Amino acid sequence: MRFVRPLSVAAVAAAALGGCGGSGHPATAPTTATATTVVASATTGSTLLRQNPIPTSVANVDTKRKDVVLTGCAAIPGGWSASGSALNPTKSTLTYKITVFFTTTAATDIDYAVTTVTVKPGVTQHWTASKVFSAPASMLCVLTGVA
Repeated sequence: MRFVRPLSVAAVAAAALGGCGGSGHPATAPTTATATTVVASATTGSTLLRQNPIPTSVANVDTKRKDVVLTGCAAIPGGWSASGSALNPTKSTLTYKITVFFTTTAATDIDYAVTTVTVKPGVTQHWTASKVFSAPASMLCVLTGVA
């Protein structure tokens, strides 16, 4: 008896799309900056629309990451907001680029926000990263990267 490993949905979709187009040339990436992705929520059974693709790589610098904390995660009208503080322990002004992912309680990434905060030497500065998007009633905020 031969064992066949099931393919993931992503692998099947990639294989199906890879065969499209009869020119023999590789497909080019779309030129639009915004895409819509449908995300099914296992916890609510609802369908959510993601307006922008979630980045697959986020800059994260360990020396800066240790000085940034996420302390708040709350719904805002039409979306979600994360907040926290950034400490600058150096003798020079620093700018932090903070990336937060907004996920379902089952850890499905729905959207994200990026913010920058400039912090003077020896000071702790508050930051907020917010995004308007279709979301379930309960979400989590994940500090994904600090650069």
